[in-house]
Amino acid sequence: MNKLLKYTYFLIIAVIAIFALKNEAYAEDGTYIYGNSTYTYSQKSGQVTIINYQGSDSSITIPEYIYGQKVVKIDKNAFSNSNNLVSVVISKGVTEIGECAFINCKNLNKITLPSGLKTIGTGAFGECISLQEITVPSTVTSIGDWAFSECKALSKVAINSKITVIEDGTFYRCGNLKSITIPDSVTKIGDGAFFECKYIESLNIGGNVVSLGLNSLRGLDNLKSLTITGNTKDVDSSGIGCLSSGGISRVLTIYGAKFSATERYAYCNGINFLNTLHDCFCTDGTYTYYLMTNGEPMKNRLTYHPDGVHVIYFDENGHEVFDDFKHVLKSISGQSVDDYCYFNTFGYMYVDRQTYDKEGKHLYYINKYGQMEHTGLFRYSDGNIGYATPSGDLIRGRFYTYNKNMYYFHSSGYAATGLITDGVYYYNYDKNGKYLGRFK
Repeated sequence: MNKLLKYTYFLIIAVIAIFALKNEAYAEDGTYIYGNSTYTYSQKSGQVTIINYQGSDSSITIPEYIYGQKVVKIDKNAFSNSNNLVSVVISKGVTEIGECAFINCKNLNKITLPSGLKTIGTGAFGECISLQEITVPSTVTSIGDWAFSECKALSKVAINSKITVIEDGTFYRCGNLKSITIPDSVTKIGDGAFFECKYIESLNIGGNVVSLGLNSLRGLDNLKSLTITGNTKDVDSSGIGCLSSGGISRVLTIYGAKFSATERYAYCNGINFLNTLHDCFCTDGTYTYYLMTNGEPMKNRLTYHPDGVHVIYFDENGHEVFDDFKHVLKSISGQSVDDYCYFNTFGYMYVDRQTYDKEGKHLYYINKYGQMEHTGLFRYSDGNIGYATPSGDLIRGRFYTYNKNMYYFHSSGYAATGLITDGVYYYNYDKNGKYLGRFK
């Protein structure tokens, strides 16, 4: 073989090898037959997606590998309308179940989802009317809209603690659903999520849910106890529509956070409401409250911030005060006082500080006890002299006679000491601001 032929031979071999490698990474669709089951699949970069299933077995285990390549995804509609299926085990390695993957598998009553699964697509198990129970693995972070809608035999669901949203229609018309655990990780329950789940008697919604969507709990005809432990801010006007239909409101009790939208909904619909929060701060979206051991808001009281350092105040309505003066009548210890105090942007009581009013016109001094000076001559913590009127306004930028002594107060609110001049005379004051005389 001459050199030219030898080089040509090796070139052809190299091209074939490259093509083989490329074909390995991006194979065309193929079929895999196991028993009475036929899987159509696609392959990319050594990972397999099952795109269709045909078979007559009632119980199957979806393979973990096909021709040595790992199965990672079940594509949309792959098992749809497979009415022969009764039990399915999805092998580990599958991380995604696509849209409508098992929709309308009418005889499917048991599905085992693998640890490592991350996504359950929209309508994945919709209309699986014989499915009785589902446990969502702890690795799942997303469940799509209508994922289990109209699973009419579904009676028990366990959702893991990584799910943050129960999407629209997720359990729509799961008429036999009796037990479901909603973890604290969930922040939103979408429109129609539990619509017409008629046999739920007790429902606990986690502490971080802030939004209940349109018709999300409508049609729960046997609901007797609804616990919403979080500070729900947004309850759609028909989100809990079941509460006002068919006389349900007469037997239902809603448990939830005081001042939340949940409480407002219960009040507006004549439903018994019991507060579940105590010894904690909460907000209604506008105001901050502190709920005491008996669940009632603290009112007209000073108390310590949770940092144990700063002092805060709750007014006559139980609202924490920010950026404002308040007339305080009780000390932290509960003793009667008659003080004016200022609370800053964080709600902290000012101590040993000057502050202006909201218009920036009047200057006040809050002493080291947190009291606004308002009784005449006083001494700052640094030893300087000041003068506050009965309204607390500091005398500034002028002479002022008090107790037969002519003081001069600078624009800072501090009394003059030493020599000052008005351009005509020099005025002499001692270190306490006492007037000693004048000369030219």
